[in-house]
Amino acid sequence: MADNPFDPKYAGGLLGLLGKPPEPENSLARAFGLLASQRPAARTNPFSAAFSDLFPSSSAAPTQGAAHDLLGPGALSPLLGHNQPPQQHLWYYVTPRFNAFLSNLAVSEQHREAGLKKFDNVVASLNRHYYDHSSDTLNGIVIGSWGKKTQIAPPRDVDTLFLLPDHVYHRFQQRSGNRQSQLLQEVKDALLVTNTRTNMRADRQVVVVPFDAVTVEVAVGFRCADGSI
Repeated sequence: MADNPFDPKYAGGLLGLLGKPPEPENSLARAFGLLASQRPAARTNPFSAAFSDLFPSSSAAPTQGAAHDLLGPGALSPLLGHNQPPQQHLWYYVTPRFNAFLSNLAVSEQHREAGLKKFDNVVASLNRHYYDHSSDTLNGIVIGSWGKKTQIAPPRDVDTLFLLPDHVYHRFQQRSGNRQSQLLQEVKDALLVTNTRTNMRADRQVVVVPFDAVTVEVAVGFRCADGSI
């Protein structure tokens, strides 16, 4: 069986490496806290007594951090044949790779501007049809990932909510059959007036407008009686 390097009989050799003449056999054991049970309960640093012997001229014992540097695993690793990397290098390779991962997910400024431009196009077209003005901001709301600014590359559809006037609601309430489908068909026809070359379709609750740069999905709704959305 190999000799135990922490056996008290080796105390002189190890302390000699630290620049201290050999002490009594219990010095190394005391340095590693093996006799902590013999200390007063109020003492919290098991290295204080050993460093008081090593540095008798010091007015105050080194802190626990200094003791860890001199006697901790990192300091004794050369003696024990270990090669531990410094703590500050643990994330050295992870951080740049994670930043590159985030950069690959980010939507480019070019795609962002193209998506918002198509949103403006849709809102302006519907405002002309239902409100007799061509504002590209009023009554239109960007929702979904684009509205929450959580979109990722490659950019997908821009989810849009357009608020129709109240009279459209009352007009369709007087109809029979699938009124939702009829409403979406009317919205699609309104968008075709200014986007004649775009192959649109009504798909369940939205009108899909597949522009070349990005697809816009338009959902329509009405304000509540109190004006809220």
